[in-house]
Amino acid sequence: MLTWIIYDISDDNARNRVAKQCQRSGLYRVQESVFLGCLESPRLSELLLLFETWIQPETDRIYLVPLSLDDFEKMRVVGKDFDRRLVTDQINELFF
Repeated sequence: MLTWIIYDISDDNARNRVAKQCQRSGLYRVQESVFLGCLESPRLSELLLLFETWIQPETDRIYLVPLSLDDFEKMRVVGKDFDRRLVTDQINELFF
């Protein structure tokens, strides 16, 4: 399932941990604190548990937003877009 992960985390260490975990999970960095990519439900649950242990819930926030492929195709961007094929694994399919 396509998933947006968007965060606002005050502590540098926690923020770096979240970013690295998103990258390890194969997510594509869209902006500094925004990742997008395909995540299976078990992996999404794992990330939620990890993130909960790293942040301060009184001040920090992380949004995990599921997105259907149909909604993704309807998304519009003003300004420089990103390579949407990377996010949907279409490029990987070309090599298999």
